[in-house]
Amino acid sequence: MDERAIDEAITEGLRCAGMCESQREMVRVYLDEPPDPTTCCGSSCSPCVVSLALAVRRTRRALGMEPQPDAG
Repeated sequence: MDERAIDEAITEGLRCAGMCESQREMVRVYLDEPPDPTTCCGSSCSPCVVSLALAVRRTRRALGMEPQPDAG
């Protein structure tokens, strides 16, 4: 896959999840196997696994790795 496309998709995923640019590599690590968002510990981690899962899901969707949600 094209690195530029991956970087652009990760940028979009970070933006959608409200995550910092410095957390870019965390998203990249989980592109093949997204984290389980049900494992939040409630300790205000940065990033929370729920935010990380959202960023990964949005990135995967932008890369065509997940189906697009229905518009209707």
